[in-house]
Amino acid sequence: MLILRDLLRGDKPPLLAHEAYPRPVLRFDCYADTGVWFLPVPRIDLDEFNRLRELYDGESPIERLPKLRALRIIVQCPQPEMLTELAYLEEKYGGNITRLDISADARSDPNMSAEHQLQYIKAHLLMPRRPAGPIKEYDNDHGIGALYVPRPDVESKLRDLAIYCDRTSKLRPNGPRVAHIDPRLHRRALRTPARNRDQGRERLGVIEHTHEIHDLDPSDLFRRHFRFVKFDTQQAQRDLFRKIAQQAGSIEEARRMIEHEKRYGQLDYVQRWHDRMPTLRLQTAPGLVQMPSSLTWGAVRRRRMEKRID
Repeated sequence: MLILRDLLRGDKPPLLAHEAYPRPVLRFDCYADTGVWFLPVPRIDLDEFNRLRELYDGESPIERLPKLRALRIIVQCPQPEMLTELAYLEEKYGGNITRLDISADARSDPNMSAEHQLQYIKAHLLMPRRPAGPIKEYDNDHGIGALYVPRPDVESKLRDLAIYCDRTSKLRPNGPRVAHIDPRLHRRALRTPARNRDQGRERLGVIEHTHEIHDLDPSDLFRRHFRFVKFDTQQAQRDLFRKIAQQAGSIEEARRMIEHEKRYGQLDYVQRWHDRMPTLRLQTAPGLVQMPSSLTWGAVRRRRMEKRID
């Protein structure tokens, strides 16, 4: 039998947030981030176009779709006045909202850096009903971000989830770095009724119409689509490495296998442990985080910054 200390000496994984802080509670502020609307008309009235430009700091949020003879409206950080105008256009032209991102920024904590907060989110945030597979990590210029459903065919997505450290919160443009959760809901995940009365149970979905965004409950959104669970990724890693050490044929083989797991296994995400063990029972722990029951308004979009619609 191999001796585990021969493999891991001097290579202890970094301290996780839940080990450094015995009772962490992440408190979030939520706001409407990116919204996409579809209007099945080639143009709108000039007064309506000018009103959109006025509400969007003099810029046009409209993108023409000539092949469909339709319009797509992409708005970052829509405020109540903009949502009221979009709700009017939606009703008048028979349009609909096709995507909505409700972003959650962790409040700064003098005892926990934004990087530790993000690490904590990775270790506890689970996206149920996600197809098993690698999480796509990417460089977002402010650290490493992660996409939970990295499909190239955006149209087939019902929902996605991005997490990363942002340089500031859009709610506090002059504030510190923040850990950022960005749920992205598409099409049917948005338009499905919140309650199916025939079946008498909750279904996926948040809103059917734009005017409902005003009264959206972010905590309800997270309960429907995501879970914060109790899980110790550090202990899971130790158990995995111990099993590798016991089953490998040599120390060198065990080292290679452990290094491979560290590099490609994405062991700091509870989501990837769930992928490995679909029958793993993970207990929801509501006290880990605190989500608000209403949106915060006043988020400031970053001009001239293109946000990928993916």
